[in-house]
Amino acid sequence: MPVHLRRGFWNAGAPNAGFGWEKIRGKHQVSNMGVVRQMVHAPGRIYENPPGSNRWIHEHIARRFRCGFGCLEVEQVTVKLVVDHNDFHGRGPIGIITLYCENPDRSWACPAYVNNALNAT
Repeated sequence: MPVHLRRGFWNAGAPNAGFGWEKIRGKHQVSNMGVVRQMVHAPGRIYENPPGSNRWIHEHIARRFRCGFGCLEVEQVTVKLVVDHNDFHGRGPIGIITLYCENPDRSWACPAYVNNALNAT
């Protein structure tokens, strides 16, 4: 099933509103479209939430490594892409609502390394 990414909107004055690329880029600081592509095409896990809603969560782990003579994982974060396959006012599926990281400190912004860790160019 195709997944649509709309430009959408986001405004810091109403931080929980919005959807699409503007929300992903503005609120969650993911600026690399390759991350979205990777989450759509090769997620680690997909599940419907809530069941019967036709809204799906694509989940993946982004990892940061420190390399010298070998590489050591030094940090990881769960990244979630929310896709709504319900109709958007007769214009087809709503598509991607948002992409966010489950940060331990609960901040909105994904760590900078996410832009490279999940980049499918």
